[in-house]
Amino acid sequence: MTLILTALSHNYIVQAADRRLTYPDGSLYDDDTNKAVFYCGRVAVAYTGLAFMKKDQPTAEWIGMHMKDELGAESAMNRVATETEDYLRTINKPDKRLAIVATGWATYKGTQPPLPFICVGSNFMDDSWSWKPTADDMMTVRYQFLERDKLLAVFIAGQALTPDEQRGLERGLEQAINDGSSRAMVDLLSTTIQSVAAGKDSRAGRVGKGMIIHLLTKASIMSGRGSMVVTPLTEDLPSFIYVSKEGKTSPFQGAVMACNGTLLTNFGGGTIPPGGKGLIRTEMEDSAKRYPIHLSADQIQFAAQCRFCSLEGKQNIVSGELPLNEKEAWINCRGELGHLLLLRRHKH
Repeated sequence: MTLILTALSHNYIVQAADRRLTYPDGSLYDDDTNKAVFYCGRVAVAYTGLAFMKKDQPTAEWIGMHMKDELGAESAMNRVATETEDYLRTINKPDKRLAIVATGWATYKGTQPPLPFICVGSNFMDDSWSWKPTADDMMTVRYQFLERDKLLAVFIAGQALTPDEQRGLERGLEQAINDGSSRAMVDLLSTTIQSVAAGKDSRAGRVGKGMIIHLLTKASIMSGRGSMVVTPLTEDLPSFIYVSKEGKTSPFQGAVMACNGTLLTNFGGGTIPPGGKGLIRTEMEDSAKRYPIHLSADQIQFAAQCRFCSLEGKQNIVSGELPLNEKEAWINCRGELGHLLLLRRHKH
């Protein structure tokens, strides 16, 4: 079971999760499994527990698949919980615990500006937000907003921290918030996970040093550019950073991205530049195939109007390069989910 740390302040939200996947007996299955989802650029999601769902679908993809068509975080999490309950009733496993932790910004009782929230859908958390040793078939979705008079909220899911570890983390986060440093918050969460992974107790075998870390700032949400997701970390836009078990951040592996009917998985290497490929499992792939951007057999440079932007009354030129040894490639329209384009080279 992984370790997910989520820290909420009134300007910054940071969520960090390790990427180790283990068998029920604690032995290693994989040290670089994606356990994160980015929903519409506004909500970061991570899970701990069951690694595969119906038909052996990775759980992060399962979550994204059921979030992608919903119009808000609440309905998205409720949809995931309902679909997951249906699946849980069909399986008989000794340990089928699952917790899905979502965090982001939303209005609370209609007030502005939006407040940071945390939402947990789980079958082994009680009404006091404490973890139970056994799981039910029922997934319950619970919400908490960071109250305006509170500086910080920290939520820990999966593996537990010791009281001393938690106190030290909270003290450090309070100082980082007072200093206005999102970078310090990121460093504190990441070093805490890596410290547990390098420890000598039973948690070390279940927590890896590889991580994905999300940063959501109030400034990026209020800017109106929340649908864009970039790497590395920046306060200007919703962003994430991947850290391998060796401590490297490049080439990166991205989270599952879900929004506007689109599911994007298995991408990496950069901020999806022209020529970057991903596995796109939505009806948007069929639309892109109907209206590809054509290149001649010997053309490398391209510049073309995004057809989907045109249909929305917007003008957006996409440009870049397609290496001669590539016949086609998926590209992303200025980092915005929902505008997936296909480059296709003519044959000689």
